[in-house]
Amino acid sequence: MNIALKEFAQIAQAIPAPPIARFVMSGDGESNVQDFRSFALRENVIFFFSGYLSQAVINTCAETIRARLDRLEAPSKIKRKLLAAFIEIAQNVVHYSSESSTPADQDDGEFRFGTICITGTDGKFVIMGSNPILFSSEPHLRGRLESIRAMNEEELRRAYRERLSAEESEEHSKGGGLGFLMLARDASAPIEFQFAQDPEWGDMFRMFYLRIAI
Repeated sequence: MNIALKEFAQIAQAIPAPPIARFVMSGDGESNVQDFRSFALRENVIFFFSGYLSQAVINTCAETIRARLDRLEAPSKIKRKLLAAFIEIAQNVVHYSSESSTPADQDDGEFRFGTICITGTDGKFVIMGSNPILFSSEPHLRGRLESIRAMNEEELRRAYRERLSAEESEEHSKGGGLGFLMLARDASAPIEFQFAQDPEWGDMFRMFYLRIAI
């Protein structure tokens, strides 16, 4: 298990999912809500969402994250990059997660399941996201991400410019390829990712984990 999966799984397990968090009261009257709060404070979690995302939910969460970063007095450059990374990861969930509460062929106003967590300490932040994907989608997505990981800074900038020009001419593009390049370009270290089988989802699906250091 690499760091992307290990670190994210630690946090995600604090609130069991999917599809919804299950808060169960223990015999002594304490709930795992309190357990998660203690865990979040200990691990410097500044934002955690697990559930169905839509564009409206993304906008609300972005305002919450912005307020938290203001309170932490994060540098404006870091705040800009982190908010952009959150929006990109969240929109990828809305467009590509295999778990949806809206019809599969609906391309507008989608509600799809994913989990996003942001941790931060000493001015350094990490954003992690996960969502289920079809098993058949893994090879293509893995190849795309591995090719991005292999690029140096100049190659990333050039690939981003080229992809931006291409997507401007694609009327119905959802921006997935451009988004991964943007994330890699803004990250302070190579992006990390992992695909894992999850018994909650069965053999047809994989959980896709993504980790970006800002």
